Amino acid sequence: VRRYFRYHREFVEGNTLYDTLERMKKIVEKAGVDPKDRSVVLPAREAAEDARRRKNDGKGCKGVFCGAAIEIFLDSDKTVIVTGKNSSLLYAESAAILNAAKIIANIPDEVDVISPNVIQSIIQLKNLMRLSSTSLDVKEILNALAASAVSDEKARKCIDALDKLKDCEMHTTHLINEGNEKTLNQIGLNLTTDARLPFPDETFAPNYFI
Repeated sequence: VRRYFRYHREFVEGNTLYDTLERMKKIVEKAGVDPKDRSVVLPAREAAEDARRRKNDGKGCKGVFCGAAIEIFLDSDKTVIVTGKNSSLLYAESAAILNAAKIIANIPDEVDVISPNVIQSIIQLKNLMRLSSTSLDVKEILNALAASAVSDEKARKCIDALDKLKDCEMHTTHLINEGNEKTLNQIGLNLTTDARLPFPDETFAPNYFI
């Protein structure tokens, strides 16, 4: 199934032919497998739709609503799927990573683990550099965690929890930028994506390819 999503992404990026994607689709169908059965696919899509519904609460960014989901292991036989939504502050992938780390570290969702001063400093720097987006990507959120961990034990616990994300499954609804993908791979996540393009879509329901 991960290979099927990879071929679809390569097709979206113009790196493989439609005939190749169709052949892969037939292989998946012959095997009796539905890509939607991948545990993190539907939760990621549901997170994107929830972001759309909560746009008045600050979810989504510039009319684009993205979702990400990670399946984490809490013990040998219990898994939990954690989601993240994009906003003007965080990429969906960044939100999912932060939420997963907090759950593994047993830190309540409402507790802030990153210093607001650190976040503000990063945003100011991005504005100064005239970057197109001030949303914090995965590497930036990890750097913010590291900076906060100097004086906050909760942030330190979140950093320690990142090691437990290795070999976990992750899915995103939108095409992942190169920087986020590199960092997620370094963490060791098994990543797939619907590879939707980041165009404003608040006026119509998204059409997923499967």
